[in-house]
Amino acid sequence: SHLASACAQLGLDRAQAEEALTTRKIKVGAEVIPKPNTPAEAAQVRDALGKALFSSLFDWLVRQINASLRATSDAATALAKHAGGKAEEAARFIGAVDVFGFESFPTNSLEQLCINFANERLQRLF
Repeated sequence: SHLASACAQLGLDRAQAEEALTTRKIKVGAEVIPKPNTPAEAAQVRDALGKALFSSLFDWLVRQINASLRATSDAATALAKHAGGKAEEAARFIGAVDVFGFESFPTNSLEQLCINFANERLQRLF
């Protein structure tokens, strides 16, 4: 099943994940009562979980890329200074972002997912 596959990849217990997706807990006084979610509510929980996972993955990916660029920039700066060049020129780069909109394919690659997520975040800024 899709749930079993996702749990295996995320290192989650399948039974706990299923319970988290299909029930909610309501506190009545000192007592906590589990209440089953409707199929629509369970779908909303699933979608929210997916968005949170993609957001965390995107943030992690951006941190990794920035760390890599920073290391490359630091090395280029040190090399340029050592060679007598201008450090600013060695550390320059050009970035381009395609902010056309969200694309949906039958199967999206990680690259397309990251592009779509970046577009959504940028659209919030403008």
